[in-house]
Amino acid sequence: MSKRTYAEFADGNDTNIVVLTADGGRIPAHAEVLRLVCSCMKNAPVTDTWDLRQLLVDGKHPTAETVSAMLEVIYQGLGALDFEMDKSPSRFSLLQLCDMLLFADAVGCSKVCLDNIVALLGNCVADV
Repeated sequence: MSKRTYAEFADGNDTNIVVLTADGGRIPAHAEVLRLVCSCMKNAPVTDTWDLRQLLVDGKHPTAETVSAMLEVIYQGLGALDFEMDKSPSRFSLLQLCDMLLFADAVGCSKVCLDNIVALLGNCVADV
């Protein structure tokens, strides 16, 4: 497995859902992975889009950058489709990790996913 960004990974895979963000993001993903990890997707109707454009998390719309970073953590945590994330300590800023944690909580991500973000937060704070 090579380390790459989520965008590079998704570009080479057969994705079946597009995540829409308020800042114009169109992020490809796999509906099965989202349903497995995000409780808000478990009983959602089958569709080819997950529209987050109206979602507010802590008073802000989640950005495409935050959602893509979150997908990196989700896919890495599952070992999904042989994706391996770049885990260098400076990969995510402290602010980005906080935004990711708030977004993950808002969409009902699994405990494993939340634990992975908390571990990244711990590494980020330890490096400061």
